Amino acid sequence: MLFFIWAFLGLVCFGAPLFYFVYMRKNALKPWNLKIDMNYRPTVSIIVPTYNEGQVIQSKLRNLAELDYPKELIQIVAVDGASTDDTVKEIEDFRAKQDFKVTIIRESERKGKSSALNLALKYANGEAIIVSDADCFWPHDILRKAFPYLADGSVGATAGQEKLLNPEQSWVTKTEDLYRDTMFQIQLGESKCYSTVQFEGGFGAYKRKALDQFDVETGSDDSGTALNLVQKGVRTIVLPEAAFYTFFPHTWKGKMMIKTRRARQFVRIWGKCFRLMVNGELALPKRIFLSQAFLFFVNPIVFVTFVLTSLLVLLQIPVLILVPLVLLIVPKTRVYLIELFQNNFIALVAMIESLSGKRSTIWAKAEESRKSFDAEILRKHGLIS
Repeated sequence: MLFFIWAFLGLVCFGAPLFYFVYMRKNALKPWNLKIDMNYRPTVSIIVPTYNEGQVIQSKLRNLAELDYPKELIQIVAVDGASTDDTVKEIEDFRAKQDFKVTIIRESERKGKSSALNLALKYANGEAIIVSDADCFWPHDILRKAFPYLADGSVGATAGQEKLLNPEQSWVTKTEDLYRDTMFQIQLGESKCYSTVQFEGGFGAYKRKALDQFDVETGSDDSGTALNLVQKGVRTIVLPEAAFYTFFPHTWKGKMMIKTRRARQFVRIWGKCFRLMVNGELALPKRIFLSQAFLFFVNPIVFVTFVLTSLLVLLQIPVLILVPLVLLIVPKTRVYLIELFQNNFIALVAMIESLSGKRSTIWAKAEESRKSFDAEILRKHGLIS
């Protein structure tokens, strides 16, 4: 009986994520059901929120200045959350040397990213609003590739795939790189079903007429805002063509800080979806929400139960220890097992913190990823000249 319980838990724990991935991977291969206009060229306001970004902000602005898009259609809005370093001075120096429109807005105190974006939105005059973190860098043709999809009347926002500039730096970045490629297939599959709310902060393009404000309720300016747009009746999709690049922490501690923060946001996002569904108001397809909610809330509990049950089974059948050992020999399988363990652990921590009432709208910066910053790597990838 113990063995069958253990086998069932293992089937659910590993089978549920695999089934959802295969299902969405199949959807990701389907064509878009959209009216794509390759000639769509809206005016655009690019909002760059900053806080102590003196090390990277000049490279970021140079990256934006070199975009392959008509300069007269671009407005840059840099909104600074009361930096204590020379971020604002670096922006002013860049603006003085370049023939490029940069509006600088300074908050008197740091109130969080969503608050800063909503302040910047008051100064943005583009038909499209794009948010990009200061440490994220775009290929020069990203706007020309992304905007044709935003031209469709049913689409309210598009986002890109985050790629790592330092994937080989450590085992942490190697596993994260493979994990992100896998997750993007799920996001793309959800997008082609209807919408995904799993947006990234490096490239999120929103139609101004659909965007009232960035989400404050969930503490997630990207995914929370995407959910709000879906609730308004427009689609939010991710595009392989809109890939962007960033540096990622190379230690487990740095990775956990970023992923735990993200998990806290999704506790609130999926919780909001649940309330909307109960009230009969959820616009996101139930097959997407219920699958994600199961993986986020139920599967971590199943995982812990499976691990505890495994210990009991091993006491009775020690030879079964060979199963995980064999699986760990295969590199890709090892990566997925590590990520599965980490992500279930993080989801549990996020749920416990949520139940305890812990909440923050101002996040600690991932300083470690800044330490990995290297302008020469940007040049090698053709992101700056």
